[in-house]
Amino acid sequence: MKTSPWAITIALFISATPVLADILISNNTNAYGTAFIRNRLKTSPCSSSLGKGGIANPHQSLKVPDSLLNMFCKVFACEAHIFATNHCNKKIAIVKINTKKHITSIRNLDRKHYLVTGSGSTIQVNQQN
Repeated sequence: MKTSPWAITIALFISATPVLADILISNNTNAYGTAFIRNRLKTSPCSSSLGKGGIANPHQSLKVPDSLLNMFCKVFACEAHIFATNHCNKKIAIVKINTKKHITSIRNLDRKHYLVTGSGSTIQVNQQN
């Protein structure tokens, strides 16, 4: 059986980093939600690559595990790109996260349809009328 390089990297980061806080994304819309995380050196795959566990269903929440945040946000600040689809193809916001895994700013890209808000380690995605 062949082991994925991503699996090895994730295992190393999980074992080498302390457990801190997850980020919780509450999807209060009628759309599915996905995201990817980017820092100045690398970009994660779309969360939908994890299958159903990486897609926020309408009116449900999704936790971004601290182990993933440590991979992208521990050394450098990072950005979570939030999408209102199940395949990372309709970007609605960019959320900046510092190295302590706290939300520092949110840039809404589709205010006509969605409003993304948040602070600390919680992100709310709301549908606009």
